[in-house]
Amino acid sequence: MILFEETQRISKTWKALFIVLLIICTVLFLLVDRAFIGSVIFCGVFTVLAFIPKLNIRVYEDRFEYRLVPYHVTNRVIMFDSIVSVDMITPVQIGVSGFKIKNTSTGMVYYFGGGKILRVRTNNSKDILIGIRGINEMLKVLEL
Repeated sequence: MILFEETQRISKTWKALFIVLLIICTVLFLLVDRAFIGSVIFCGVFTVLAFIPKLNIRVYEDRFEYRLVPYHVTNRVIMFDSIVSVDMITPVQIGVSGFKIKNTSTGMVYYFGGGKILRVRTNNSKDILIGIRGINEMLKVLEL
């Protein structure tokens, strides 16, 4: 049974920023020089990529699942018995703003916005940091 479920996407502000950047690059390409095509393609690719990713988070009675669509083929599963600690931190504590998907030496960061970040530390000493928008519901489920 699903106790908590949340789907996150990149905010509309960031999507609009990517579209404005694409328009600026295209205008510069048309007005300035035809050698600017690489920048237009680069901006276009990032604009398309801004509309695709979404983060699915589910908490069941015995496990925690997350999936970054389209990059994860299947759900990543963390069983509750393999979790050493769970705590909430603010984005400022780790220097995150906007959105971030990052692989670090200590684990992964998935942040698409939200007020708090759920830090799950597993018994293999890896941290998974996931931005949570429905923080109150998550706290009730995890009983922190």
